[in-house]
Amino acid sequence: MLEQLVQIRKDKGLTQQQVADAMGVTQPTVAAFEGYDHDPKLSTIQRYANAVEALIEHAVHDDADGQYSRGWKRQGSFAIPDMEKTGERRVQLKLASTATSEKRTDFSLAA
Repeated sequence: MLEQLVQIRKDKGLTQQQVADAMGVTQPTVAAFEGYDHDPKLSTIQRYANAVEALIEHAVHDDADGQYSRGWKRQGSFAIPDMEKTGERRVQLKLASTATSEKRTDFSLAA
């Protein structure tokens, strides 16, 4: 999704500075967001989309039959099945019992 948003920005001829101005942040903040090396909040993604005049549509599906969660491992990490096209990506998860003692470091843009 982030790659698509960045491509929309480029297709529209918008600079990172123009997007930063529309969001009320600095150009380096937009560059960091576009670097894909963090886990941005949904609200941050939406603000970026608004700045580049893109529409994000959300879909929620019932996974009662386990169709979408098959293949996920329960040992604190999981592979995202849809990512097989570009190579497997792993995401580490903190268990609820340990998450309370560690600082959470979400990437977010200043309001």
